[in-house]
Amino acid sequence: SPLTLRLRSESHLTTNQWWLRAACLGTDTELFDTDNLTATAARMVADTTCGNCPVRLECLDDALLYEGRELTNDPAYKPSYIRGGELPTTRLQMLRGLE
Repeated sequence: SPLTLRLRSESHLTTNQWWLRAACLGTDTELFDTDNLTATAARMVADTTCGNCPVRLECLDDALLYEGRELTNDPAYKPSYIRGGELPTTRLQMLRGLE
């Protein structure tokens, strides 16, 4: 089924401290850097680590809010980390679909 985006307010994301419940808490962030992974490995990391994460949607919302601002300031902006179970290319497609 298609992912339904429910972008939350920035204040909700910062006051909620959702990241303290993230499945990846304490994991080396380099594991999520898609510049250092093959496409297959990146998808495996996203599915394995984020697949059952209790705050996957909050993480995705946070990424889309941040990256949306970055793209507004710099249309050439290119994210490189897995966030909310989605690869950067997928999130960019989501953001461009919201324009």
